[in-house]
Amino acid sequence: MDYDGLSSPESQQTREVVPNTLLHAPRFVILWHAMPPKKPSLQLDNVSPNLAAKKTDFATVGPLTPGGIGVESGKPGASAHGSETQGINSETRASHFDLMLEKSGRLVTFELFQLPIPGERFPVRRLAEHRIDYLDYEGPISGDRGHVTRWTAGHYLTALESENKWILELYSPRLSARIVLLRPTSDNISNPTTWHLRASRWNIRN
Repeated sequence: MDYDGLSSPESQQTREVVPNTLLHAPRFVILWHAMPPKKPSLQLDNVSPNLAAKKTDFATVGPLTPGGIGVESGKPGASAHGSETQGINSETRASHFDLMLEKSGRLVTFELFQLPIPGERFPVRRLAEHRIDYLDYEGPISGDRGHVTRWTAGHYLTALESENKWILELYSPRLSARIVLLRPTSDNISNPTTWHLRASRWNIRN
């Protein structure tokens, strides 16, 4: 079975061919997202009753509204509707790479815990779409959610796009790559954020 679309002679090519249409192609960026050190949890058994009461009172206030406390003006991470951080607990996440693909004024985003190795497939996580600001942003993320640094940025071409599968060509001054992003559809895969990534070409220029 052709699991990821990389078995054809065309997709296995490793030579670089930079298309003439590249300058008109959508942009992409790969960011290194360094997460902050995990903070030690506060054990209420070891604090005074007054402090414990204050912590309990704070917990009953309810969830913060999107764009409210903890959002720093001018820094990415604060979506108008909160979609970028929905369901993500920064204290349980490790540092990682973010592959962001420009599409319809937003950034389709995949979380990678390693850079691809040609021919190897590994799981990645699809996150909520991010704001277009991240294409040009480096620096701290609001809400104490770490710091991002650009690993590379350029343009990409789409060889195939469907609901469960993308085949992409990435071009930047540092990278020339051909990758497949695939969402498994077997019965035992129920998490819609779980995808796989495999690269037939991943050439890094020093």
